[in-house]
Amino acid sequence: MEAVVEQIQQTYDMQVSGYYRQLHFVEGYLCKEKKISLETENNRIFFNAWEKESESTLLFLQENGKAITSDGTKLKVDMPSKLLLDLRNGSNIGKLVALEFEQVKKDGYLVAIPCQEYMINGETYTAIGTVYDHSKLDSMLNLGGYDGSAYLFMLDDDGNITYTNQKDDIFFRNYSLLKHLKSDHAITEKEFDSLNKKIAGEKRE
Repeated sequence: MEAVVEQIQQTYDMQVSGYYRQLHFVEGYLCKEKKISLETENNRIFFNAWEKESESTLLFLQENGKAITSDGTKLKVDMPSKLLLDLRNGSNIGKLVALEFEQVKKDGYLVAIPCQEYMINGETYTAIGTVYDHSKLDSMLNLGGYDGSAYLFMLDDDGNITYTNQKDDIFFRNYSLLKHLKSDHAITEKEFDSLNKKIAGEKRE
């Protein structure tokens, strides 16, 4: 089982690293221009081609979580303030998030990188993100075993879920799997404390 987990982790890390590399390509384009208009034909062609190639939706992100897509649609990304802080502090992020735009809610896997300030239609942005349908990651990680009843959970250093193939909406935000397991009596209070200490110990190392 340990070898399987390690293989899944390596596949996941490689895939997300590839997403980061794709975004750095866009970063080079944005930072060269500094001021971007989404209406110009060259920009439209570039962003449309990039989205088609990556099979994702490109987002231009502000520090407060507000964003705009390449077609000019404004939206709000529902992500924990810790992730916004990570972006401000220069860290790349990957996380299942909820999006809300044009009165429609949907979810996806957000990958984002911080970059130098740039402007779109007169507003300042400090990060670039892209949202993938999580079925894409599911297929990369070969998660069809046990007739689709096996669920994978990946946690960050704080024990919060960054990725899962479980489709229940409650798992998509700043959600602690350990707290959920404890509340469902899947683990005891003692096991909860022990696992929490283990996570805290690994963070300090």
